[in-house]
Amino acid sequence: MKKNFGTLLTAAKEMKKYHFIFIDTPDDMKKLSFETWYREHIATDNGLWIGSGITNQLLIRVNRTTKDMKEEITSSFGFYVKKGVPKFIKLLEADDQSKGGTHHEE
Repeated sequence: MKKNFGTLLTAAKEMKKYHFIFIDTPDDMKKLSFETWYREHIATDNGLWIGSGITNQLLIRVNRTTKDMKEEITSSFGFYVKKGVPKFIKLLEADDQSKGGTHHEE
């Protein structure tokens, strides 16, 4: 399975137009960072960090640290990092209706 995944990433890179989004906990991503495919294909200066703690991690490289990055924030906010430059962002959340809830009009 790992070999097939590495082959997929190599083929996508050769096409020069690909984007993959990996979502996991920091601890599990750290374990993956030792894999060959991760070292060869993951840009560590790009990423999305949700919630607090971006200054206390080593998975996404940031070029500068701001005061805002050290403050406690909820999981409704985070940082988008592109080429090491972090931008504070607000994440969109679905309301209860889109989660399969029943909608009643009055």
